[in-house]
Amino acid sequence: MRSGSCLSLVLLLVVGAAPLAAVVPVPGSSTPYGYKNVLPGFSFFTADDGVTGYELWRTDGTPAGTFRLTDACPGECSSQPAFLGSSDHLSFFQVTGASGMELWVTDGTTAGTLFLTSAVQFPGLGRWVASQRLLYFAADDGIHGSELWRSDGTPAGTFLVADLRPGSGGSAVKALVDFNGRIFFQANDGRGPSLWTSDGTPQGTRLVKNLAPSATLQDLQPFFGVIGKELVFTGPTPSHGIQLWRSDGTAKGTFVFTSLKHRSQSIPFVDFAVLGNRLFFEAAAGSSGLQLWATDGTAKGTQMLTRFHPRSSGGLFLIAPFGHRLVFAADDGPHGFEYWTTDGTPRGTALLKDLCPGPCSGAWTEGIQAGNLLYLVGTDGVHGQEPWVSDGTAAGTHMIADLCEGSCDSSPSSIRPAGGFVYFGANDGNGRQIWRSNGTAQGTFPLTEALSLFPFDPFLNGIVLGNTLIFTAGDAANGTELWRSDGTPQGTGLLADLSP
Repeated sequence: MRSGSCLSLVLLLVVGAAPLAAVVPVPGSSTPYGYKNVLPGFSFFTADDGVTGYELWRTDGTPAGTFRLTDACPGECSSQPAFLGSSDHLSFFQVTGASGMELWVTDGTTAGTLFLTSAVQFPGLGRWVASQRLLYFAADDGIHGSELWRSDGTPAGTFLVADLRPGSGGSAVKALVDFNGRIFFQANDGRGPSLWTSDGTPQGTRLVKNLAPSATLQDLQPFFGVIGKELVFTGPTPSHGIQLWRSDGTAKGTFVFTSLKHRSQSIPFVDFAVLGNRLFFEAAAGSSGLQLWATDGTAKGTQMLTRFHPRSSGGLFLIAPFGHRLVFAADDGPHGFEYWTTDGTPRGTALLKDLCPGPCSGAWTEGIQAGNLLYLVGTDGVHGQEPWVSDGTAAGTHMIADLCEGSCDSSPSSIRPAGGFVYFGANDGNGRQIWRSNGTAQGTFPLTEALSLFPFDPFLNGIVLGNTLIFTAGDAANGTELWRSDGTPQGTGLLADLSP
C-alpha cells in the first residue's frame, strides 16, 4: 500500500507538471532610484542587482560605464545610500553598513570608494566647504550626542570637531551653510539656540551670538542662506518668536531685522527661495493670511508682495526662477489658483495668465525653465491637465498640446530640461510614458511605448546627464531597470539590466 501510494503520487506529479512548462518566468528588477549628478561625467544612483541588495551604483550613460561601487551591507541586505555632500571630485554618502550607520566617500571608481567611519548616527545633514576642502556634517557617535563633525575624504581626516555641549545630550547642530570660507550653523550648548562658526578645528570653533538666552521656542527647521554679502537665517528672539536675522559673521554684526506677528509660531515661515540678492518666503503675519514676502536683508527692504484675501483656500507655492523673476502659484480668490510672477517688489508682482478664466483653477505646482521658455502644467477648464509653455508674457503663455484629447488629464510631471528641450512623464490615454518637447505641438512626442515607469509613484524617476536622460522604467522582458534616451524614439532603450 505504501509503495503504491508513492507511485500514484509520482504519476500525479508527472501528469500535473505538463501545464507548468508554459508559465513565463517573471524577470528580476533592480528598480534604480535616488539619482544624483554631483561629479562631472556620470551620475550616482541606488539599485538592487538581486545579490547585494540596494547599494550605490554609477553610470556615465554607457553599459561599460555602469557598475556597482559598494556592497556596504554585505550579502542581500541593503545599505540604502543617502547623499551628504560633494566636492569637485569626491562625493560623500551615508549608508547602513555592517557596523551600523557609516560614512563612505567615492570618486566614482570602485578603487576610490572608501569606508570612512562607523557607528555614527546621521540626521542627513552635510555641507562641503570648498575653500577648506572639508565636508561638515552633524553626527552622533553614541557618546557625545549630535555634534559637528568634519571629513577631508580620508579616515584619518574624519573626526568630531568640537563637543559644544559636553555629555551625551548633544548640541543639536542644524542648518549648515558655507559663508566667507567658514561653516556657520545653529547649535545649543545649553544656553539656548545660537549662531556658531568653525574653520574645522576645535580652537577655531566659536560662538558668534546667543540669539535668545531666555527663549524656550525652538526653530525646528531653521533656514540659513547667503543673500549678497550677508548671512540671512531664521532664529528665535527674546520677545517676537521666530524671526529673520542677518550676520556678517561677527557678534556685533548679527541682529534680527524683522518683527512679524506670526499667526502660528509652530510654522512661522512656510518656504524660502533665493533669487539674486533677494530672499523670497511665505509667511502668515497678523490678519493677512499666507502671503508672499521678499527681503534684501534689511527691515526697510522687507515687504509683503501679495495681498490676497486671507480666506483664499488654494494655497501658495514657489515654482521656479525664470530669468530675474520668480514664478509662483497662488489663489487670489477671483482668479482661482493660477501662475504669478514677481521681481521682488509689490508693483512688479502680477498674474502671469488666468489659464482657466474666472474663479476656476488652472495652475498646478510644477514648472521649470529650459532655454528661454518656462514649462508648466495647467488646464484651461476645457482640456485636462496638460503641458504649457510661457515666454513670461500672457500672450506667450499657452498649452503646448492636448496629449490626452478632451477633458482627460495627461498629467505631465517631473519635467527635466536638456539641450533646449524637456523630458517629462505623461499619459495620452494609453499608459504613462516618457515624452520630449521643444515647446511646440510638432516637437512634442512620446519616446517610449508599453513601458511602466517607476512602480512606487506616477512620476518620471530619472536625471539628465549631458543631453542624455537616464531613467527608471520597466517592460515585460527585463523588469524595472535602467534606461536612457537621447531625445529620439530610436535612441531610447534599455541601458543595462542590472538584475538579469
